Amino acid sequence: MGGSITVKVKIIFVLAAAFILVVLVGVFIYTRPDYTFVVKPDLRYLVMDVSPDSAHFVTESVILSYTDNIGVILNSNGFTIFPEDIIKSTPDRNMLLGGQIEITRAPQINIIDGKRTKKVHSWAKTVADLLTEKGVPEIGKADEIDKQMGDPIVHDMTIIIVRVQETDISVTEVINYKTITKDDSSRYRGEADEVQQVGKNGQKVYTYHVRREDGEEVSRKLTKTDITVAVDKIILHPTKLKIGRVQNGNATWYKSKYQAASNTLKRGTNVRVSNPSNGKTIIIQIQDYMENDGSDGRRVIIDLHPDYFGQLGYTLGMGVVPIKVEEILN
Repeated sequence: MGGSITVKVKIIFVLAAAFILVVLVGVFIYTRPDYTFVVKPDLRYLVMDVSPDSAHFVTESVILSYTDNIGVILNSNGFTIFPEDIIKSTPDRNMLLGGQIEITRAPQINIIDGKRTKKVHSWAKTVADLLTEKGVPEIGKADEIDKQMGDPIVHDMTIIIVRVQETDISVTEVINYKTITKDDSSRYRGEADEVQQVGKNGQKVYTYHVRREDGEEVSRKLTKTDITVAVDKIILHPTKLKIGRVQNGNATWYKSKYQAASNTLKRGTNVRVSNPSNGKTIIIQIQDYMENDGSDGRRVIIDLHPDYFGQLGYTLGMGVVPIKVEEILN
């Protein structure tokens, strides 16, 4: 009999403990509205999305939600909330009665800075306040902005900033020196050329004032030109002749492919031929043998090609003319 009573007491004690545990768990879950697996009565919310100018409602929606967490309510129903937007709810969401949620949108402004567009939201009162708030780099003295700093902020306005950079740049153009060869009569022909003066390039330096807007060049104005004159290179070429045999006599001309013919000088000999009457001189080569040995009394010592005969100032009709022939050894 005593054992039966003890068992009944234990059963009653276990049932009571289980009942208390169930009650405690229920109370805990009911007071934690963020737990999505808890079934609670839906709360009714009227959501009014107010435009930045307060002139009209963008949307007006009735939402049933299991939670009173405004962030969860709005995000789960497709509302995009910006940090600058103002959200009010009535009655107090802690009363778990649902109510009205009002979203007052902050004005949206488009800032185009250096051709980069940025959409921002702000309750700033003026353009200057907005630029400071959003960390827009300082407007330089040369920069251009299409609004005044004191202009009021209006929803959906666009502010255009043109970044202007004005600089002076230099462009260099090389002036190549010239090489001039001069005869040097003080040294014998055949000796090495000598550099009398080393050449040095000159230059033209053009200075431009360049204006760039948003990184693109829009104008270029020449402001100055500096010129450094090139120094010519001068080479002395030896021209002094070593003279061997000198002959004075007469010359004639003959039709031939050769420059000149002689009966006293070997073929390949270079000679200087002069007209004693006018001082004209040519240097040619003996390339042919002349049959005339001078026995005819004309004292002809050289026959010239008609071209060279004329270069000395003679005409073909003159026939036999006075001449000086000097053998060149170098």
